[in-house]
Amino acid sequence: MVTDKSIDYHGIDIMKFVMSFAVIAIHAPEYLYPEDRTYPFFIDWFIRLAVPYFFICTGFLIQQRIEGLPTWQQKGHLKSRAIKLFRIWCVWLLIYLPLTVYGLWHTTGSFYDKAVLYLESVILTGHTLYDQPLWFIYSMAIILLIWSLWVKKASRFRLWELFMLFTAITLIGWIMPNFWGIYSTHIHSITIWIMGGGMPICAGALVCSYNPSRNICFLTALSCVISSLILYKFNYPFWPFLGGMAVFLIAVQINIANKFDYNALRKESMWIYYIHMYIIFIFMVAIRQLHISVSGMLLLLCVCIITFGCSRMLIWLNKHQGFRHLEKLIR
Repeated sequence: MVTDKSIDYHGIDIMKFVMSFAVIAIHAPEYLYPEDRTYPFFIDWFIRLAVPYFFICTGFLIQQRIEGLPTWQQKGHLKSRAIKLFRIWCVWLLIYLPLTVYGLWHTTGSFYDKAVLYLESVILTGHTLYDQPLWFIYSMAIILLIWSLWVKKASRFRLWELFMLFTAITLIGWIMPNFWGIYSTHIHSITIWIMGGGMPICAGALVCSYNPSRNICFLTALSCVISSLILYKFNYPFWPFLGGMAVFLIAVQINIANKFDYNALRKESMWIYYIHMYIIFIFMVAIRQLHISVSGMLLLLCVCIITFGCSRMLIWLNKHQGFRHLEKLIR
């Protein structure tokens, strides 16, 4: 595998597009057909690799950009990217605010209680009831900020330190309720939501740094798939990370040389990820108000098609002078 800055990793873009629909498949049952929200074993396993895969891609592509730069430039790039992500996150919190108000309006409690609930959820998890995709941006921004503080001259060794730190945090978050019988909402939020992107982001950066061969990538991917499926079967930690790493190691080997617009595909993936909860919300309200009875799979298909159509429309609008600012919402 060659991690040349001039190379476009088309496989990464293709799999991002696929995984953006996997995220819809994760969220849609919870709101549209909660009574039938289970998938077959392999499908349920696969769709839940989406977010770890996105995090791994982030670490890989950032490391590709900063590797070889002086330490101060690496720190500067990571900090500036983290700040930009925080801004994007804040804007999307505002975009999703009407949905949040709707959700809080239909919960019991005083205005003060609802405001505290909202702030606590935003600060500790990076999202609320109807804007679940935003935790990914929130976690990514925090991890990049921590990474910028951790960067030293021997960057590969420092990456391993950071990877082990986030691995330990994830393990503690799983051990406490499962073995020690201790459950804390705050600890769960920190280990799962805030720090959840740490281990896969560092892993992606390490893959870029070590530049493994094609054979090593495929052998590692096979090992990760087997390990992930076993851990998933017995509900042990790290299976989403290992599965996401397997998908990434395969995707990074795919480099299709043609004239297809992969930049547009990349944007479509991001728009699908960001806006799909709005589409799910509209379907949810319509079903409840109109008392519509539709099969879960048909609903999922409709949400995917409409979300894709909306993403295409937003990309088309972005090409017009008055809508050039739209791209700032996703990049």
